[in-house]
Amino acid sequence: MRGRTFCALLLCLALAIGGCGGVENTASTGAAPDVSETSVPLSSALPTSEPSEPAEETEDTGIGGADGEDVDPVEEDTAPVDVPADDEDVPAETPSEDFETDVEGAIDAATAYWDYYFPTIGFTFEEPPISPYGPGDPAYCDGTEMALNNAFHCPSEEAIFYDENWMSEQYDAIGDAFVYMVIAHEVGHNVQYQLDLPYPSSIAYELQADCLAGAVLGNPDFVLIEEGDLEELMEGLAAVADAPGTPWYASDAHGTADQRSTAFFSGVEDASTCLS
Repeated sequence: MRGRTFCALLLCLALAIGGCGGVENTASTGAAPDVSETSVPLSSALPTSEPSEPAEETEDTGIGGADGEDVDPVEEDTAPVDVPADDEDVPAETPSEDFETDVEGAIDAATAYWDYYFPTIGFTFEEPPISPYGPGDPAYCDGTEMALNNAFHCPSEEAIFYDENWMSEQYDAIGDAFVYMVIAHEVGHNVQYQLDLPYPSSIAYELQADCLAGAVLGNPDFVLIEEGDLEELMEGLAAVADAPGTPWYASDAHGTADQRSTAFFSGVEDASTCLS
């Protein structure tokens, strides 16, 4: 995915299916982009399963599904590496310029969309601060240090935080669509907070944020989905789904892969369904 704001500097190429496709942020112009022959409309692949009906109130626990642990990066085949001695420091990899550009494009697209949409329902959107964190640079919410390998919305600060190293790893493993999906999901939680939307349980809260993310990424006036991005979005939703066997009423339940994709594509079809 690529932000159109940066396309003058970085040539946006549409790659083969399964690769890192381009999603252009068109919010700077407000006009619908020219859709190429390789673009993929999100509405062309709608899942058919319906989310469960939850009933118990809880709090946001981040983008990852319920499994009792932090969200792990997608596994890849890698060559053997030298293991450093215990007393050696292991420097964190610096995220690539492409990754940083896509994070900025994802933030621009999500915030611009809701800045446009809020007035249509009688509200004014206040853009939340969105910041990276990681080892040695922790983030806190209500005095509690946030877990690594995740992304969170902190209601008390009306702010969003994401583990930069973890998201960069997912970016390399899945593709840029993962970044756009995570940012749009967390901004969705901020939308819930600003509109003071009620929710009966964790799973309802999380699936609604997935729906709100779909509303952003499915609007061609703000984001253009290109070939390969649909596959990346489906893989990304599966990567952060609940572990098999997680009950729908669990306090940190986010939904199965089918439930999360169904909620996401509901937002693609009609943003108003997310708020009903």
